[in-house]
Amino acid sequence: MIEIKNLTKVFYTKEIKTTALNAVNLDVERGTFLSIMGPSGCGKSTLLNMIGLLDQPTGGHIVINGSEVTAMRDAETAKFRNNVLGFIFQRFHLIPALNVLDNVELPLLYRSHVAEKECRQRALDVLEKVGLSHRLKHFPSQLSGGQCQRVAIARALIGKPEIILADEPTGNLDSKMSDEIMKLLVEINQEGTTIVMVTHDEKIAGQTQKIVRMLDGIISEV
Repeated sequence: MIEIKNLTKVFYTKEIKTTALNAVNLDVERGTFLSIMGPSGCGKSTLLNMIGLLDQPTGGHIVINGSEVTAMRDAETAKFRNNVLGFIFQRFHLIPALNVLDNVELPLLYRSHVAEKECRQRALDVLEKVGLSHRLKHFPSQLSGGQCQRVAIARALIGKPEIILADEPTGNLDSKMSDEIMKLLVEINQEGTTIVMVTHDEKIAGQTQKIVRMLDGIISEV
């Protein structure tokens, strides 16, 4: 489902050259729950950003569902990202001025073909799935960290993505909340969604099907 070939990312700061990814090769099969581990600065979040089309590689190729995404133009990239990918971040990235329901509906506003009634029903459905149908009118400031992450997961699910990319989704949560979020992600994966997750937590990674370890911009262990 995801094919990464000789992926390279180099950052330049004045006269300093930093190679974040050094000819990385990785295949992710459809339906896999994959975790990427490694020390800070090893390139794991950079790799996730490349898969998510949030940044352009310096060299190499990424193929998702048979499409060479690294060759897409901006408009194509945005459409592909919105239709195929869902994102979950460590810091949730919810909009403080919007309530739970409005935060979850937001991704569908960029799909002109989705009617308002369908948008609302899909938001209600995913919030029911994550156990927050009783918090529709609450704002992020009125929720716990675990509840905010559940809202973020619902927002990722509303577009019915084939792939979810999660960057340290339990990083700001205590162990109990982390376990609840991982249980939810495992259920989502078992329903057929491919998940690629960055984590520094061995216990969290141990609940996924496959672990990839990175060091100094390369994959050191699969």
